[in-house]
Amino acid sequence: MFSGRCRFRRFNALPPKSAWRPGPRPAPSTWRKHAESPVYKNDNILRSYQLDGLNWLTYCWYNRRSSMLADEMGLGKTAQTVVTIQHLVDVGFRGPFLIVAPLSTLPHWQREFEGWTDLNVVLYHGDVESRRIIRQYEWQYDGVKVGPSAWPWLSCGPRKRSHRAIVLLSSGCGRASHTSSSSRR
Repeated sequence: MFSGRCRFRRFNALPPKSAWRPGPRPAPSTWRKHAESPVYKNDNILRSYQLDGLNWLTYCWYNRRSSMLADEMGLGKTAQTVVTIQHLVDVGFRGPFLIVAPLSTLPHWQREFEGWTDLNVVLYHGDVESRRIIRQYEWQYDGVKVGPSAWPWLSCGPRKRSHRAIVLLSSGCGRASHTSSSSRR
């Protein structure tokens, strides 16, 4: 487990230029089924049905197929999603990854990421000033010029930067669609 100071140094260090852009997606023929669960942070391992979910999600990703997990509550869909993102990082896709979930579940998502991985997770929530501070200090490395900003809705400005955050958790920041039922009243 990282202390606060060690964690800050680790995530504050600019990654090598080779890590700024993802490489090409691996060919479908390179996908390999996990026969048993990899061991994750804190010696966590997946249950057999969760391992099936990881294998299916990674198979779909390698084969460019959209996928969705759906089952009864409490069977570990969050953990399966977290380890799938860890797998993508392991094969060279550094992120950022956006998780949009109900506000009440964001602390659970953050806890799962921190319990299963060492990825930098940023909770993008709060008032306008709080979100500005997150964008300024936690989202990107300041002044580093790389490719176009991945998410223009974050209003990162015209400068191109390398992302410090690997996973961004958000409830949508209260930006309801103008066509939603709540705005038609």
